[in-house]
Amino acid sequence: METTTLTDHDLIEKTLEGDELAFAQLVGRYQTAVWRTVRRRLSDHSECEDAMQEIFMRVYASLRKFDSSRPFDRWVMRITTNYCIDVLRRRSHQPWICTEYKDTLSNCVWDHRPEHSSLNPAELRGVAQSLLAAIKPANRNAFVLRELEGLEYTDVGKALRISPLAARVRVSRARKEMHHQLRHYFQPGLASMRRPAMAVA
Repeated sequence: METTTLTDHDLIEKTLEGDELAFAQLVGRYQTAVWRTVRRRLSDHSECEDAMQEIFMRVYASLRKFDSSRPFDRWVMRITTNYCIDVLRRRSHQPWICTEYKDTLSNCVWDHRPEHSSLNPAELRGVAQSLLAAIKPANRNAFVLRELEGLEYTDVGKALRISPLAARVRVSRARKEMHHQLRHYFQPGLASMRRPAMAVA
């Protein structure tokens, strides 16, 4: 006896009629794709698990608004991406963000000049954190999302509610600010540049 595989739209209709098993099938179809995106964007395992629950809750709550003329998978992934961007936007405003990406941050800052070799890796990371903390918040937030979180400029713009071009400009300004401060850091008498207060892991 042949079994008929229900389409996404069939399952959506059943879900809206109160069939919880139908929604469980939808979750089963897309949870792997959603997990890959969440894991790639957010990294932290416990945060990813929370994100999965929240995303599918949003999918369920918004089903009546879904335009059935459009692909359901793209709609689910858009909800997933938007959720991750919201999380990353909140992260970019938190002062401890730079402690999570010390190696990546230091690689973004250093240009391998001879004077930089006088510092050990821990000192290099500490200076990089100080430089990041000292630049303008708007530029720092864009830099964190682009260079540390790895978002495309389009997604950086969405997260900060600016255009992709404005996002690109802010990241460029952040880099210039950091390199400008870096040059001053290694000038005689300035090596004791004041560190902004922050928790260092």
